Amino acid sequence: MMKGAKKQKRGGKGIAIGVGISLGLTILLTAFLSTLTDRQLVPYSVAVKFPLGIVLICTLTGAFIGGKIAGEKRMLICLFTGSGYLLTLLAVTAFFFRGQFQDILVTAAVVLGSSAVAGVLSASGGRKRKLTKYKIG
Repeated sequence: MMKGAKKQKRGGKGIAIGVGISLGLTILLTAFLSTLTDRQLVPYSVAVKFPLGIVLICTLTGAFIGGKIAGEKRMLICLFTGSGYLLTLLAVTAFFFRGQFQDILVTAAVVLGSSAVAGVLSASGGRKRKLTKYKIG
C-alpha cells in the first residue's frame, strides 16, 4: 500500500451486495418451490413449511458474503445485512400482501439469528496464525 493512501472502506458495498444476493436467492428458491408445488411433486401441506428454511438459507448466504466483502467489522456488517434483508421482506409483504404479516416475530428472529451466525462464521476464518518452530537445546 502506498504512503498516504487511505484504506478503502467496503462496508456499504458489502451490505448492498449481501442484501441483493439474499433477495435474488429468495426469488429463485421461492420460484423453485412454487414450481414443485404446481407440478404436485411436493404436496401443499409440506410446502408450507419451506419458506422459513428459504429465509434462513438466504439470510445466511447474503450475510456471509456481505461480511467477507466488507473485510472489517464483519459481525456488524452481517447484522446490518440481515436487518436490510428483513426490512426489504417487510416492505414487500406490505406492498404485495397489504400488510398481512404472519409469524413476523419468528421470521425476524430467524433473520437476525442467522445473520449473527454468519457474522461469527465469517469472522472466525479471517485471521491466520503464524506457526513458529522453536529449537530446544
